[in-house]
Amino acid sequence: MSPHREERLRPALEAVSREGLAVMTACFDLHVADPWSQASHVRALLDARYLDMRGALRLLLREDLEGMCRAIGVPCDALDKDELIERLASVLPAPVDAGHAHVARE
Repeated sequence: MSPHREERLRPALEAVSREGLAVMTACFDLHVADPWSQASHVRALLDARYLDMRGALRLLLREDLEGMCRAIGVPCDALDKDELIERLASVLPAPVDAGHAHVARE
């Protein structure tokens, strides 16, 4: 990931609980060096070659989404979770290749 993209995405991911990050990395089958470390989950997500950002955000609890919004200065006054997801997805960079994107497993 380019330094500019990482600069924007890192603080948002660091606002997510370790449990939320673990759900994301597991659903996208990402290797995490230390599963007990929040920083390791953040690194795995930043290093992912392909990631469906909207799919990743849908896996999170509302509290994690609100924390992400606060961390990057996005309004978090939305009434529903889908609106928070759209707000975040519109400003967060993600490595995406439509032909090879990791899609969340349900």
